[in-house]
Amino acid sequence: MPAHHRHHTPRIVLFASLTALTFAMQAHAQPDAITDHAYESVIGFDNRYAVDANSYPYTAVARITYQNDAGACSGWFSNADTLVTAGHCIFDKATSKTMNISAVYPGYGGNQLTPINGVCTVKKTYLYPEWLTGNNDAYDIGIIKLDCTRKDLQPLSYAYLPDSIDFRNVMLTISGYPGDKNKAEYPWASQG
Repeated sequence: MPAHHRHHTPRIVLFASLTALTFAMQAHAQPDAITDHAYESVIGFDNRYAVDANSYPYTAVARITYQNDAGACSGWFSNADTLVTAGHCIFDKATSKTMNISAVYPGYGGNQLTPINGVCTVKKTYLYPEWLTGNNDAYDIGIIKLDCTRKDLQPLSYAYLPDSIDFRNVMLTISGYPGDKNKAEYPWASQG
């Protein structure tokens, strides 16, 4: 098939937050005292470390919370009112229902009563139709438009990159709010 007729799946490469997509991959982590002896999925060896939620780039990584305290997800700010996250953080394909997001906390550090980096509410969500109807995880990407109390958020940079890029010698930092680490109350990161 000629190159101009090929269909390329979307690929977003993030500077500091592959977040929920990465922590959802299957490989067992080792329990420790901080994780309450929980096991969670990570890519490869679990070398995650706690980070300061009040320093950049972690202020641009957000904790997504749900009504009825139904877990948490992670996302990253592409601008002051737009959050990029996993599609499964917005729409649950198992139940065919939109998730009930209660709040989004930029650079969240464990205090919902007085979040130092403000709080955001959802105005609108966007998903690939292929995520809603298909089984292709390449479309597990969602966008959340927000109304935020803090307007000076510095976003993370991102780029659209072709499939041909070789990432074997590229160091990436992955950060987010993993469910097995302090109930997703604090940000963690990993490099590889």
